[in-house]
Amino acid sequence: MSVKETYTAFCQLPGVNPVLLPKPDLLYGMYLGMTKHILGWLYQFLKLYKRVDRFDNAWCSMASYPGFQPFCLSYTQTSSWMRKEMQKAGRILCVVLAVALDNPAPDEKAPFRKVQRCVRAFIQFQLMARYESHDDETLSMMDDYLKEFYVTVEVFKQFRSRKVAEK
Repeated sequence: MSVKETYTAFCQLPGVNPVLLPKPDLLYGMYLGMTKHILGWLYQFLKLYKRVDRFDNAWCSMASYPGFQPFCLSYTQTSSWMRKEMQKAGRILCVVLAVALDNPAPDEKAPFRKVQRCVRAFIQFQLMARYESHDDETLSMMDDYLKEFYVTVEVFKQFRSRKVAEK
């Protein structure tokens, strides 16, 4: 097995050392990418089941604790998200969601359970991704969380927009 060198357009620019270029932070991408999608889908789900007010009330009523300052605005009042807000949202999302989906009607139980499983799996995966190092056990756990997410994310299918290629 050998290492094969590859050259990109950056290699040919004068004074540019590709090794020194900033590299994307995958965790940052997860916070601002996937978490934003999940929150958007979740909002549509809560709207469908008329649970947005409950979610907002729980979101705003979280008390501060060491390492966590509550949000100043409700979820629906928040217009822009930064990394710090996404991290804070991840810390409380499962709890706030459980409060918002409390006491479901009989026909709501299955979709509510699936949404909670999906969000929990995503948050657990995200939290474990922050570990500084991994072993076989933690990688296996992350794999399980990711599988659980993909099995349950279908609950958001109607809220996920897809671009359709024109023929």
